[in-house]
Order: sequence, then C-alpha cells, then structure tokens
Amino acid sequence: FPVTIRKSSAMLFGGNHPFDSHGNIKHIKVPSVSLATVWTSRFGNKTIDLLKIDIEGMELEFLKAEIDFIKLSVKRIVCEWHKWHVSFEELNQHLETNGFRLQGISEQDERFGVAIYNTTHSMPESPPPIFDAQKA
Repeated sequence: FPVTIRKSSAMLFGGNHPFDSHGNIKHIKVPSVSLATVWTSRFGNKTIDLLKIDIEGMELEFLKAEIDFIKLSVKRIVCEWHKWHVSFEELNQHLETNGFRLQGISEQDERFGVAIYNTTHSMPESPPPIFDAQKA
C-alpha cells in the first residue's frame, strides 16, 4: 500500500537542506496568525503555563514577532531550534534578553535541539480556563 511521508520546513528542500527529500515536493504558503490575538480572544489575560514552539525553522522569527505578548503571558517555554536556520546562541540570547532563563537542553544533535526556559518575571496566578466541550 502507498505510504505518504510529509515534511515541512521554512527552508526549501534540496540543496543544503539537512534532510533528504524524495518524490514530488509541493511548495505551499500557509497563513500565519498572531498568538497574542488568538489567545486573548479565547482566554483574555490568563497566563500560559507552557508554550511549546516547534515551527520548522521559524522559531526565532516567531519569538521576535510575539515577544511583547510572551513576556507578559508565558511562564515556561519549550523551544526546538533548527541549526540550519538559527544557532542556540541566537535563540538563547533573545530569550534571556527578554526575561527568560535557560533551565536546560533536553536533547540536541547535529540538526536541532530542544531547550527549556522559565520566565524571570513575576506572573499573576490565574485560574485554569474552563473547558467547554461544546465550543471545542
């Protein structure tokens, strides 16, 4: 039976891309949304306990675009970085400059790594959001 393998990356496949690509490649553009806009429209000013960032090479660009909201709203970040797009030093400097402290690196190889950060800002406690299954 046929097997479908999906890959996504901010970097075009082929050339210097660190992953092999086989078969037909379809380049698509996808819309981007603002984390601040989506979160506040659904949850108001409640804090985010954990923000997991894994967006195939665009992590630093996302952090730069959303950093004002993230500084005010996020307690912890787990962030993957792709070494062909950004170095750990660039990612770490940006987060530490904006009030996050590295707690550790959970994994790393020659292509990517995953780092864990906690905010250094005091955050108000907010009650957990109420899950409404009818709205989900």
